[in-house]
Amino acid sequence: MTPYLASQFWFSIPALVPATIYLLASAILLSTRTARQDRPSCLAVLGAAVLILVALSYSYYAFTIDDAYISLRYARNLASGHGLVFSADGTAPVEGYTNFLWVVLESALFLLNLQTSSIVHAIKIIGILFGAGVVLGTYTLIRIATDDGRLAALGALLLGSVPQLSFWAVGGLETTMYMFWLVLGINFYLYERRLRAHHAVSMVSFLLMSLTRPEGVFFVGLLVSWELLNTMRLQRGNERTSSLQRLLSGVAIFAVGFGAYFAWRYGYYGFILPNTFYARSGAVGVPHIARRLREMTPFLAYLLPLAGIAWFGCLRRWDTTWRGQDLFVFSLVVLFGFCFAPRREWMPGFRYELPLVPILVCFVSLGIGRLFAQNGGWDEVSWDERMRRYGLVGCLGGFILFAATGLHQEVRYSTNLERAHVALGKWLHTYAPGDASYAGWDMGAVPFYSELPSIIDIHPEGILNTDTTHRGYDVAHTLSLKPSFLVLPTEPRDGVYPQGSMSRFYLSPVLGNEYGFLCSVYFTTDYVLTVYKRKDVPISGRGLDEARLLQKRSRAEALRDTSH
Repeated sequence: MTPYLASQFWFSIPALVPATIYLLASAILLSTRTARQDRPSCLAVLGAAVLILVALSYSYYAFTIDDAYISLRYARNLASGHGLVFSADGTAPVEGYTNFLWVVLESALFLLNLQTSSIVHAIKIIGILFGAGVVLGTYTLIRIATDDGRLAALGALLLGSVPQLSFWAVGGLETTMYMFWLVLGINFYLYERRLRAHHAVSMVSFLLMSLTRPEGVFFVGLLVSWELLNTMRLQRGNERTSSLQRLLSGVAIFAVGFGAYFAWRYGYYGFILPNTFYARSGAVGVPHIARRLREMTPFLAYLLPLAGIAWFGCLRRWDTTWRGQDLFVFSLVVLFGFCFAPRREWMPGFRYELPLVPILVCFVSLGIGRLFAQNGGWDEVSWDERMRRYGLVGCLGGFILFAATGLHQEVRYSTNLERAHVALGKWLHTYAPGDASYAGWDMGAVPFYSELPSIIDIHPEGILNTDTTHRGYDVAHTLSLKPSFLVLPTEPRDGVYPQGSMSRFYLSPVLGNEYGFLCSVYFTTDYVLTVYKRKDVPISGRGLDEARLLQKRSRAEALRDTSH
């Protein structure tokens, strides 16, 4: 099925399946009138929420982001005994990933000697399982806060219907894993606070979150600081002391675990922060905040109905009967602040903003609960009131699911990736000499499928190049390394060279003297991988023929997509 037909097909059956499940589940929930019916109906709705997540994930299943292959290459090298390195040529290791625990998990799959395609399927399934865990964790979070199973089931149903969650469950990165540890940690933290227990289990969850993504440690630091301020406000000295002991015992567990990890990674890579931080950090100021707000605007507009219900139903009037509402507010503010940390957002699906959605959904559920409470509660309300509730919940679900159709168009990205980056990587694996080196802009699928030992990152950000991040961009230094293959993101046309750093390669005499054009591989008609081969690198006649065929095929497919 072509991408065009697939997109048209999405507007029919796949769009109706999650919508139908949502409407049936909401009808079950809103028809529940007695406590006796509460448990079975909540379980049914919870199952429906997970089913919607799985259905949406299935419709996006073909999507895999190029950056996922960076993690996979680290994992394969680790499983092969080379260590946590990207290049297995003996050069100094570079920490070009920010998902340590996800890479370690992936390395276990390589130890099982699975086929590459099976490993890609496995990480997608694992992502879906973590996504389901986020939905279930949000259910228990609302249940702990309210003791209302129906509100908790409604929150789970809303969250399971958010298309971006399913989209990134199968995207190949650690997004849902990170969200799972986050939600689980908040769950345990509230539960421990309720029982006046030591914050041990919650801090273990937060430790796993921090090992999954580095911003987790900043979340924990802010949480501990905030809790210490709250503890200092307690009037009774014995209560203050007891609260401090419960908090600091958990902090000690976190500090020992993360401290050991930090000591290892600093000794291994030699830098305090991951190289990705040095590559992507920029001056934080008004221009940066304004740019990130522009990038976030579509998602913020999408969340506006949810935020409206949360505000008018819950946030503008504090209710002390809801446990942990202060922790929810803290988490929402901090997670929103994290959205401004990246320099830019080029990936679809708003991956950086997604972790705040479960917390927002908690507030939405609490807000709807207050609206219902003001109009007769759950039980024995009038027919007109019940129809209004059906209308509210139904329209809310329809609005949430509406984004699914637009996101499905992004699956076409993976089709382009397969015909360009994956195909080029496989060509290099088959026809390049075993000791060849690759220098390129895209560091995902091409290096992974090529399996070449030496990889040189020429992207101006230098995610996998400490020379770029710590010494500045240096084309002459890159060319002095004599990469066997040099892949530039575009080619000069009519004597006009690309703007920015890439022009330095084309203007260097080394390119003309030591390299020859091999082929162009088309990701789209506007984005072309221009492949140059060092003249002394031998390639068989069959390999040259396959390179020309790769160019012809990728160009034809790109032109066909453009015509559609």
